[in-house]
Amino acid sequence: MLVSILVPIYGVEKYIEQCATTLFEQDYKDIEYVFVNDCTRDSSINILLEVLGRYPERKHFVKIINHEYNKGLASARNTAIANSCGDYVFIVDSDDWIDTSTIAKVVKIASEEESDIVNVGIDVHYPNKKLSKVDSFNSKEDNLFSILDKSIYCNIWGRLIKRSLFVDNRIKCIDGANMGEDFCQITKLMYFANKVSYVKEPLYNYNCLNAGGYTLNYSYNHTIQVWNNYDDVYSFFRDKGSVYKEKLDLGFLRLVCDHLRISKDSKDGEKIFVEEKGKLTSQKKLLKYKMKFTDRMLINLSSSRIMVNVYLSVLSFLKTCLKK
Repeated sequence: MLVSILVPIYGVEKYIEQCATTLFEQDYKDIEYVFVNDCTRDSSINILLEVLGRYPERKHFVKIINHEYNKGLASARNTAIANSCGDYVFIVDSDDWIDTSTIAKVVKIASEEESDIVNVGIDVHYPNKKLSKVDSFNSKEDNLFSILDKSIYCNIWGRLIKRSLFVDNRIKCIDGANMGEDFCQITKLMYFANKVSYVKEPLYNYNCLNAGGYTLNYSYNHTIQVWNNYDDVYSFFRDKGSVYKEKLDLGFLRLVCDHLRISKDSKDGEKIFVEEKGKLTSQKKLLKYKMKFTDRMLINLSSSRIMVNVYLSVLSFLKTCLKK
């Protein structure tokens, strides 16, 4: 069984060596590597080639596709899929890394259970801590519902996915919508999958070592991209049944709360706050849904950015105190 590992590359010279090393050292041998150079301005590609030189047995199974100009993550993932030949694909972000046994383990499960998608657990790396997240569900539907209502990660990376799910159902990222693109794809892939399986151990290492920088650099344009992807998913599931709509409505509220939190420290905080306030005003009927207390309070205070920021500061202070 041929597996295509797909890796978009842009601005990751600090991380690509660790990422590529774990990919080339996989125990499983029948692997095709597709790297997409999205016109990175740093030394990422040179470092990748240097690492590849240490693994001559992998060299003939590596493709490096060069974009003519920077198109963004969504387009880079589309390019990777289009240039892959594997029975399955496994997407890795180029600042992350995986356990060297990962592909062997997911292929084993896929073969034994005839799976269309195999999920692995995640180790999330923060500057001062590491959290492990290992999900498992009784049914594909339960998994999909948890992604739609945003109660779990909606990542497309860290999953073995049958390539035919992308091709046969014409599932692609929206070009230019580079935030929330995982949500746009994994929801549809999960819907069309017949069998979803799990490896109940953290094999994928998700790099959040610069999480603070992410919030500071989160722009109003990023917010719009996320909503474009949400709207695309909403349109897809509109005629699939009321349960999908209910889960997406909950996801809508959680997404608004996430953006309200981000607005506190973002450089575009005021514009993001106004956008989310407008979203809530237009969807007041959704407030009937049950939410956790902290999110409900955040929404109740959303008429005033000052009140939202004070509330978030108090929560942050209390969280710090509880850690001591």
